[in-house]
Amino acid sequence: YDEHRYFQIFTSDYIYRYEIFAYGQVPADSSIYYVYGAEPDAESFKSLIKDLKKISMQDTGVSVGPSDHIVTLSTCTGDGDVRMIVSAVRVDEKAR
Repeated sequence: YDEHRYFQIFTSDYIYRYEIFAYGQVPADSSIYYVYGAEPDAESFKSLIKDLKKISMQDTGVSVGPSDHIVTLSTCTGDGDVRMIVSAVRVDEKAR
């Protein structure tokens, strides 16, 4: 984490820079997979962020607020019942 706390997402129009605020392992059927496209109210958003930080392997100290843009990436771990997730908050965007 200390060496790779940022990543970028490239689209045809923008480059978005994200800072990782939580990362850890979750069950393959975790509720994190059911928030796609949802626009949660402020309380639901706070609850989601709290849950992500709770499972994180490290307290990153990165703050996330209800108006922030977040993304969660997921990959396999070699155990079919467990996934590794990385959650990040957008910190910058640049037109291409």
